[in-house]
Amino acid sequence: MQSWSLNGGTFFTTNVNEEYAISSPDSRIIVTKDGTKFELGDYSLANVLYVDSKNQDYELKFEEPVSAEQLHILCTCTSTRAIKAVIKYEDGTIDEREIASDDVPNSYYTSASYAEDYAVSGLKLLEDDETFGRGYYGFSEVVLAANPE
Repeated sequence: MQSWSLNGGTFFTTNVNEEYAISSPDSRIIVTKDGTKFELGDYSLANVLYVDSKNQDYELKFEEPVSAEQLHILCTCTSTRAIKAVIKYEDGTIDEREIASDDVPNSYYTSASYAEDYAVSGLKLLEDDETFGRGYYGFSEVVLAANPE
């Protein structure tokens, strides 16, 4: 199983089948507080784009091309900065978009009052087999308009 890691740890939540978050441990479905459903691929496949360096290009590529009017991206960050997103279409055309730094707040928070800032909140960092981090993490949902043709 591939897990998303941060500084040597893995995100963990007990928020299963409650208002939102992970609908069940085996479903591979994450539901945001606004009801957007993200379906992860098989856990043995890469489900995450981990960006660990600024000023470097990274590519998130679907297994199979999809037609969509919007791309919903579930993301988290440890520092605030604008992100340039480039959508590449099958016909070779590209669409450049900027995700403003305000759209993706720093994912770490310590007070429950900040939980509403995130599409999925209440995540803890499992630092090793037995140790949880002190604060909480949240995922933000970013929506990019796409050209479905």
